[in-house]
Amino acid sequence: MEELRFDIQYPGGRTERSVVQSARVVIGSGAHCDVRLAPDQAAFEHVVVEMLPEGTRLTRVAKEMASLDGNAFSITTLGPCGTVVLGQTVVRIERAAVAVAAANGKLGAGVLLKGVVLAMLLGAVLVISNMPEEGVGRAPADLPELFPAQEITCARTDPAEAAALASDTHAIADGARERSPFEPREAVAAVKAYDLAAACYTLAGDPEAAAETSRTARELEAATRGELRARRVRLERMLAVKDYEIARQDVVVLRALLEGQRGPYVSWLAKVAQELKSRRAGKG
Repeated sequence: MEELRFDIQYPGGRTERSVVQSARVVIGSGAHCDVRLAPDQAAFEHVVVEMLPEGTRLTRVAKEMASLDGNAFSITTLGPCGTVVLGQTVVRIERAAVAVAAANGKLGAGVLLKGVVLAMLLGAVLVISNMPEEGVGRAPADLPELFPAQEITCARTDPAEAAALASDTHAIADGARERSPFEPREAVAAVKAYDLAAACYTLAGDPEAAAETSRTARELEAATRGELRARRVRLERMLAVKDYEIARQDVVVLRALLEGQRGPYVSWLAKVAQELKSRRAGKG
């Protein structure tokens, strides 16, 4: 098994590591991207990294420039590691093998964390731990529905007015999508705005624009659902290993995505947030 490791240095000096066990990784500013950068640093989809038997291929899919080890590229092959620059963001990429120990068909303790990532990719459900000492209990099994089914109708009846509203709403949706990597709740707002724009394009007699806008909505919806599930699994894992700093980050994103929702999971998240806040205050 192999993985791709991304060591990211943002403008201003902040650094972050992202590890992805997938044969194809997208770097860009879109909410669906595996490695997400700021919109002023990367295009919606900027570079695609693919692990192939013959090597690691990098493909620039945006018109904006990207460089590998100081050389601009459209398609190139990465060595064992290399440094990609997008805007003022530096991303060091390394392809590395993951040691897997097996005994009686079970994963060894040394690869437990990697197993969690693999389970996420396979859609498995991780049986999670709780924080018994904080008394928050085990996380409820069911998540609230981010995008409940509902009929979307355009607020205009005149085709010309519908076309104008579609254009305006489409622009609002694009803006929300671009902000979503940094304001997760914006992804939910963007999907709703895209759906409204599609309905208005249909009324305005522009089926091609309606279909394209609806496709964008479904792609963003799928990516946002994936983000919710991945954050949920990682939060539960971080609570299990008592990595409360990363747990705090995931709680912030999950609560933002589920803003305005109700139910057992939302209530549990609120309890976790309070416990983590108390724990941090206790350290201070």
